[in-house]
Amino acid sequence: MTQTMPAPAPAEAQTAQKPLLELWHLSKSFGGLAAVSEVDLHVYPNEIVSIIGPNGAGKTTVFNLITGLYRPNAIKNQSALLARKFATLATRAPLLLGLWLLCSVAGAALFQFIVVPAFNFIFSPIVNFEELIGQAATLVITLALGFWVGSNAFFKGVAGRGYWGDVAPYEPDIMGYTSNIIFDGHSLVGLAPDGVLKRGIARTFQNIRLFNNMTVLENVQVGMNARLRADLFSSILRLPNMTGEEKKSRSRALELLAFFGPEMVARQDELVINLSYAEKRRVEIARALASSPKLLLLDEPTAGMNDAETADAVKYIRRLRDEMGLTILLIEHKLQVTMGLSDKIAVLDYGKKIAQGLPAEIQNNEQVIEAYLGRKAAV
Repeated sequence: MTQTMPAPAPAEAQTAQKPLLELWHLSKSFGGLAAVSEVDLHVYPNEIVSIIGPNGAGKTTVFNLITGLYRPNAIKNQSALLARKFATLATRAPLLLGLWLLCSVAGAALFQFIVVPAFNFIFSPIVNFEELIGQAATLVITLALGFWVGSNAFFKGVAGRGYWGDVAPYEPDIMGYTSNIIFDGHSLVGLAPDGVLKRGIARTFQNIRLFNNMTVLENVQVGMNARLRADLFSSILRLPNMTGEEKKSRSRALELLAFFGPEMVARQDELVINLSYAEKRRVEIARALASSPKLLLLDEPTAGMNDAETADAVKYIRRLRDEMGLTILLIEHKLQVTMGLSDKIAVLDYGKKIAQGLPAEIQNNEQVIEAYLGRKAAV
């Protein structure tokens, strides 16, 4: 049975703004383990929202789902899913039905004129396909297989470009999933990580992932690759469009490093491996900013830092929102950071959201205290 997502809440129940990021019934299972279960969350523009919870609560899994590293649970009824896709094409994009037909005919031709003759050529001393099951049966089987292969190629190609998320953002069952991730009015479900980045979501990781044998400046410039337009031909011949983009990327990278202080600009040509832990964090955030995101995901940005470094990190996270206009979703274990930084906090425990609200509300929530300290300590 397919599951249709609920429509957005009535306007009077929301703020005047439309959510930038919406998680609808977000679920992810690994075998029999439900890492994330039915998580709903709305993040509005220019908010700083924190996701907190004990170790293993599913916080990083939520980030991996948003950025396309993981995909939500799939719908098992594939025949109903195919029917929904055809109905959507017929009502919202009838011209694409012609493209589907071409793909299906091409698949049928592939089997009829290439696969079957190749099979007969290879195994002719032993068996001939038509002689084995009959010419009519061979035709039916090859047409069915061809249409199946062509349809799969068509639908996967369409989904890979994010088509279904654009025409039916609140109907993830059309995309084949039970959950939904809506960003700026478009569903991200089914998109690869590079597609999510191009839509405007960048992230950092719990364990810093920089190129240690590249310079600070080069690491930041890597984040701009998704926005560069120079092709391989231009790069080989060093054409003006390529060199112009290179100069702009260098200038932009220096601007981002300057955001974190002149000492980072001074170390632009130094290998990242020589930086301190806190400095590496700044470079990783600068690299994420280089892709010009609308939403920045920070996975434990103050982990491993002392009190002075943590206070400095809190300041530049606030500046990212106030000066750059970014929306920030962060995971953080230091409660003094989240309570003083966040506009809103969501709490996960065993993959489920157990609380959401203002920092003061979360601080006094009995379920949250119990999740962190245990039932006996809470009592």
